[in-house]
Amino acid sequence: MFACCVLDGKIVVVAGGFTTCRRSVSGAEMYDLENDAWSSIPDLNRTHNSPCSGLVIGGRVHVLHKGLSTVQVLGSVKVGWEVKEYGWPQGPMAVVEDVVYVLIHGVVYKREEDETWKMVASASEFKLRIGMAMTCLSGEVLLVGGVIGPDRHWDVKPLSDVDVLTVGSDRPTWRKVAPMTKCCGTVLGCTQLTI
Repeated sequence: MFACCVLDGKIVVVAGGFTTCRRSVSGAEMYDLENDAWSSIPDLNRTHNSPCSGLVIGGRVHVLHKGLSTVQVLGSVKVGWEVKEYGWPQGPMAVVEDVVYVLIHGVVYKREEDETWKMVASASEFKLRIGMAMTCLSGEVLLVGGVIGPDRHWDVKPLSDVDVLTVGSDRPTWRKVAPMTKCCGTVLGCTQLTI
């Protein structure tokens, strides 16, 4: 349940979240694809027994913990993490051209420059879908995987669906693209790495 994102062409893995024994983890590492090497970066300031997600906004890594209003921000590897009180809404998030998008209760919102949240598009067809990743690719928002359910019989239907929201137009629209071929179900994290 750790956060994962890409910064300056390197994968930053923040081992926030928790272990199988529910012990919170604060360690953080960065993977350099070019040199095929991992290196430690400063630990998170706070740990929580909750899933994390990672976003890069303005060249800075942001780690969000599910259920908390605080965000940990990595200004630089030398300086370490700062804890900020953002009070952002809870839900899957993606960053497109430094703009944060979040999916909440069947609606996609974007964060405006004045730090308010503006409705961008309905996502009512995804209201029953949980456990999916939200990411950005080529200036669009992607919803990847997830599950439907549980229903009244506790049945859970794993999904391989990938849905795309085009946000660069006046009227953002959804479209389906090719589903995953071998994977389905809950996706804990998804990020783009340019090689």
